[in-house]
Amino acid sequence: MQGCRQTEPRKSEKKSVRIRGIDLTGNRTAVIDKNGNTTVFEYDALNRLIKQTDPLNTTIRYEYEPRGLVGKRTDRNGGTVLFTYNSLGTIVTATDPAGKTIETTYNETSQPCTRKDRNGNTTTFEYDPLNRLIITRDPYGHETRRSYNYLGLVAAITDPLGNTRTFDHDPAGRLVKVTDPLGGTKQYTYDPAGNLISYQDEMERETGYTYDQLNRLKSTTNALGENYSYTYDENGNLRAEIDGEAKAHSYEYDKLNRIIQEIDRLGNTQSYTYDAEGNILSKKDFNGDQSEYFYDKLNRRIETRFANGETKRFEYDPAGNLVGAENGEKALSFAYDPVNRLTEASDGLLNETTRYAYDPAGNRIRAERKKANRITTYTYGKANELLSVTDPDGKTTGYRYDALGRETYRTTPNDVVTETVYDPAGRISAIKSYEKKRGHNTVLYSFAYLYNEAGEQTFRIDEKGEVMSFAYDEAGRIAEVRYPFESGKPETDFEQRLNFGLYPEEKTSTSRGNKRHGDGDEGMSFALPQVDNDHELKERLKERSVPRMGVYKKYRGLSSHEHPRWHVTPGEGATPFATRLNLDPETKNQLQDAYREINPYSRRFNDHQYQWTETFGYDTRNNLSTSANGWGRVDYSYDEAHRLKQTGNRNYLHDKNGNLIKEYLGEEDGPLSADYTYTPENRIAQIETHFEGFLPGQLEADSGVRYTYDALGRRSSRASYLSKSYGFSKQLEWNRESTETYLYEALSFDILVEYRDTEYEVNRRSRHFFPSF
Repeated sequence: MQGCRQTEPRKSEKKSVRIRGIDLTGNRTAVIDKNGNTTVFEYDALNRLIKQTDPLNTTIRYEYEPRGLVGKRTDRNGGTVLFTYNSLGTIVTATDPAGKTIETTYNETSQPCTRKDRNGNTTTFEYDPLNRLIITRDPYGHETRRSYNYLGLVAAITDPLGNTRTFDHDPAGRLVKVTDPLGGTKQYTYDPAGNLISYQDEMERETGYTYDQLNRLKSTTNALGENYSYTYDENGNLRAEIDGEAKAHSYEYDKLNRIIQEIDRLGNTQSYTYDAEGNILSKKDFNGDQSEYFYDKLNRRIETRFANGETKRFEYDPAGNLVGAENGEKALSFAYDPVNRLTEASDGLLNETTRYAYDPAGNRIRAERKKANRITTYTYGKANELLSVTDPDGKTTGYRYDALGRETYRTTPNDVVTETVYDPAGRISAIKSYEKKRGHNTVLYSFAYLYNEAGEQTFRIDEKGEVMSFAYDEAGRIAEVRYPFESGKPETDFEQRLNFGLYPEEKTSTSRGNKRHGDGDEGMSFALPQVDNDHELKERLKERSVPRMGVYKKYRGLSSHEHPRWHVTPGEGATPFATRLNLDPETKNQLQDAYREINPYSRRFNDHQYQWTETFGYDTRNNLSTSANGWGRVDYSYDEAHRLKQTGNRNYLHDKNGNLIKEYLGEEDGPLSADYTYTPENRIAQIETHFEGFLPGQLEADSGVRYTYDALGRRSSRASYLSKSYGFSKQLEWNRESTETYLYEALSFDILVEYRDTEYEVNRRSRHFFPSF
């Protein structure tokens, strides 16, 4: 390179070399990366950088004020940012390409005193004589205060509501205790090298850590003695993660310390290759399917090719904003303003464009669906908090916040109000939802919560006075939940046992000629403990069992002419079927106070109500191993890679990537099964069942469902179908009522509109769409 000198030695492989050009004054004039892409730098007569040209020939330009400070920066899209400075050379104003300015003032030691945002809202800062920040005051005047210990470390923070959290440090400046506003404490201890060796939560549950001689984490052990351990290679890269059963997930690295292979606990491998710049060129997953990745000269991914032939492509503007994303399903396009804020998002398949506008601070104030002429507007407060959303029909939802910026009050267009209350430790203590009516409010739902010292929920009481309680094991995992007996949980758990193939005892089975229960009568008898309204419970159980009886008959090999009769009674390992709520006086009073908070006109709640109990147990690898309720125990088993193999009598198969590919009752290749297929990126593509009722809640009368995705990984459509056989061929009849296509909010995963797709066909690009709202 003429006029330049090479500053790094060449290696044996040309593409592993990064070459820098230097001019005669020592300025860097060019950088050629390891893929051969060149970035060029230009300077003025005072050796100040004035232009940077990337490998795609787009530029960033700089202009200077008389003192040599950058006064103007022009980005790759032509947008300019202007800067002004005080006498000490500290930035005072920064004006964006839209002409909006952030302004900062400073004290004599150059610490910020005020900061005015682009909307003109000011945050102020105050310092002690040692120049430590002691007060932050937001645009509403809410103050957060800090104090310090003799080491200059933060000793306490008091929020705008007066709640104080304190921090204790040892003489070496290490954090040893945090005390929350309610007095709960977390404690930390260290070894002489400064490594954290134990953490004790507010419930005095301790987690321990050990390290090797190079201070790398060697093991973690929870309060029950369950541990994970770690090993490393000579370069300090994590070599293996070993679970409590001594099964390892391991990694291998190249000479540049990049992962080139993963080996899971079953011995399956996943491998990677890289280009000279460290971009992943290919990945062969655990299933053996290889994906290839392609990049532009700025190392931005522009294409992915999958083993099944599918591709997705991406385009960017000069500033690096995503402007296009396309796969076989649809093409997406995006546009931006000079401040690089998204102004337009278009979905080519739906032929929909959504436009966005912003206030000077970058808050979205308008979203317009161009085709439908539907406009949503937003307003904000001084702290940029959302105050209102007005929908296309002119109906407004309003929001209020406390001094900490937490939502406390929400009103919807139908006059429904939701209030949220917090305790001093920042936990939600109550949620109240009611409909405002003249003269009185109608409560819709309300909940109040109690917590233990660790912030784990221990009780919940609703507007009817029904109580849920929660208990935890020494590792902080949920160990027991008690529900109101009338909550519907007994019926749900009964139905779940049927899904797991854990059926009640069969007392009788009648043929068509036996009229003992009536022709076609598939009944139930019960031997249950006496509870209130037990007749209604039994009727609900019968309703839940009817759709599952066909699966049971197939599972048992019964003919359509046989009509089994279940005898329902608690099974092996069952918890007490119905227990009375039993509270100590302190908890009872706390719940009564919480009940009054959400229902001030109520009487005392029933502190002896019936409850339904569910318990949970875990294995040494933190997997759920058992659950039990009033119907009996359910056992769960896993493979060495922690993937669920069996729940009750229901079995599960996975591919090598860990995706569920089949679940079944009885024989693996029998009719009581469902098959799952996936996209190359391991997103669910299709579910198909072979017997009606096998997947309750997902597929009832339909045989299957298919999903498609856009290039960003967002679900594009859902279509269910009924599979019908005609000789040796199979035909799919699409369910027009349930087929949906989705339009998303900007680049997010939030659905903006759901469409009913009335002419759905696989691989058909021309469809008729009707918004569902």
